[in-house]
Amino acid sequence: HDTTAPIDAGPDQVTDRITTLDDREFEVLVALGAGRTDEQLITRGWKPRGLAKVMGGLTRSLGLRTGDRAGIVEVAVAAGLVNDTAPHDLLPGERQERALIRIRFLRPEQREILAHYANRLQPSDIAKRLSSIPSTVNNPTVYVGNVIDHLSHRLGV
Repeated sequence: HDTTAPIDAGPDQVTDRITTLDDREFEVLVALGAGRTDEQLITRGWKPRGLAKVMGGLTRSLGLRTGDRAGIVEVAVAAGLVNDTAPHDLLPGERQERALIRIRFLRPEQREILAHYANRLQPSDIAKRLSSIPSTVNNPTVYVGNVIDHLSHRLGV
């Protein structure tokens, strides 16, 4: 298991590792990049045990030592993931700017779904066009709809 901070490995590896994060890990990465404390995250609704579990997954996913909060912050800052302001508190141009930073960290299936959605396809039509859907998915249309719902949060818009 790699214990060096991805920052030392170069920007492409950092991007690749951030891309693998689930939505909860990504949310915590951005919050830490924005300088949030554990207390502030708990105020936002995180339970201490749940936060600790996500932090453990986050350090593993990023190739950091367990508990390396400074390393997580360093990764977030280097990636430009430092703004966790609520979307409704941002001007339209600020939301667009944030989305352009965060779009680099979408997984391939998220990018594919976003491209189809931007072309105004409905979830049922997108599901038919996807190059791959996880084998655990029972209803591709519901899966696509869920991904679309999560994309606005992941992009911070």
